[in-house]
Amino acid sequence: STSSHTQQAKDSWKPIMISWMYNVVDIFQLNPIVVATATYYLDQAAPRLILSPSDYQLLGLTTLGLAIKVHETKLFPLEELVQIGNSGFTCDQVIQMEHLLLCVLNWHLHPPTPECFVHAYAELLLWECDSTSTNVVLVDVLSHSHRNSSA
Repeated sequence: STSSHTQQAKDSWKPIMISWMYNVVDIFQLNPIVVATATYYLDQAAPRLILSPSDYQLLGLTTLGLAIKVHETKLFPLEELVQIGNSGFTCDQVIQMEHLLLCVLNWHLHPPTPECFVHAYAELLLWECDSTSTNVVLVDVLSHSHRNSSA
């Protein structure tokens, strides 16, 4: 059916978009949690907002920009993001898509991420464990994870 072909096409676009997001995060030394958040936004919004590969690309660019706003403290100008996207979109198109995205997300901008899960799980383990050595190891793992994510 046409809808299953459309879904297969969307599924093939996602790895390309995520790879591009990681490249942007690496080049600009952004927090990797930006990609997890942008991917969550993309997954939530794509079924309702995407009709074409161009729509998907615009949504991906917009989700990355929104995730940067949520997680980063340094300024990342929209014009620069649009230029990096190298897709011919305008700032106005990104702003319009961001408005639609915020409506679809119902302004829920802090999704569960793998990092959130690990921290919550480790806190649960720390609460349940009495062993000092276990606590030291878990705290060391958490601090190592935090150092890597903020590097």
